[in-house]
Order: sequence, then C-alpha cells, then structure tokens
Amino acid sequence: TESSNAAAPSPLSRSNIFSSIVGMEVNKCRRGEGLSKIFLALWLRICLETDAFPRAAVMNKPLISLVLQRFGFVPQDGGVSVELIRLERDYDIDLSQSKARDNQPNHQVGEGTESRASFGLYSPHAKSLQGIFSQRVLRTQNIAILDHLPTMTSERTLIHLKTTFEHPISIEANVV
Repeated sequence: TESSNAAAPSPLSRSNIFSSIVGMEVNKCRRGEGLSKIFLALWLRICLETDAFPRAAVMNKPLISLVLQRFGFVPQDGGVSVELIRLERDYDIDLSQSKARDNQPNHQVGEGTESRASFGLYSPHAKSLQGIFSQRVLRTQNIAILDHLPTMTSERTLIHLKTTFEHPISIEANVV
C-alpha cells in the first residue's frame, strides 16, 4: 500500500461554514472613535483564520451598513438605497423635538432626549424610509430621517438597508 501525505478533509471546511454579523453595539461614550471598523476587521480576521465565509444578515443599521460597504461587502437583491449624511453642527436637529430648529423643515426623529442627531438619512422616495426605524432606534443611534437634503455641504454616502450583504470572498467562491 502507498501512503499519502494528503491530510484528511477537515470537518471545518470552508464549503460549509458561514459567519453572519447581525449587529454591533459600541458604548455611547466610545462612539465616533472608529471602533466599529476595528470590530469588523477582527471579525473578518476570525473568518479568514477559521475558513468561514463572512456575510451579514438583513441590515437595518445605517452605520453598520456603511462599514460593511467600506470593507467591500456587496448588498444583495432587494432593500433600499438611501443617503447617509453626516450632519454639521449648525444643522441643529434636536432629537427631543419633532422639528429641527431654526425653521428647518420637519424630520422624523426620536423623542425624549436632549441630544442632537449626528447623521441623517435621506431618500427621494420618502416612503422607503417609513417604518424602518422606531423612535427609540432613531434616538439611540442619533439619526434623523430627513425630508430633504441639507443645503450646506455635508459628507454623504449611498448605503443600502433592508438587505443582506455578502463579501467578495463568498461571491468569488460561488457559495452565495
């Protein structure tokens, strides 16, 4: 008999292991420090070291969707494309009010807090944003749903919500 140097197939072969990210929480006092990028990079590293295919469950969290896209994840069919807008300090949306201050148009915002929205979501199809977020989510994520684009120049990025995301590794291996 001939002996073979080939290793036996691992029960943890890449063809049958997936790892899905469904969310992430960063302590309020640590937000804005880039930790979500670090956490996502660590998760991807674990996926690579364990031969797991990375993917994301249906994502309704705008900031996680943004980070996923920046790491090369591809939104799948369905979902909604919206603009995520970093709001300038002088674009004063008080999350405890139903209207922005200084005669700004109405916005859907969370109630019951004195903090300001850091990000806005805008879609020319406003209906596509209705019902996605509860008041609590808007408040805890410091997000406002805008009924128009801000007139001042703000950082804007097209993101995808209400859809799954696949990483190019999974797409290239044709496992999606």
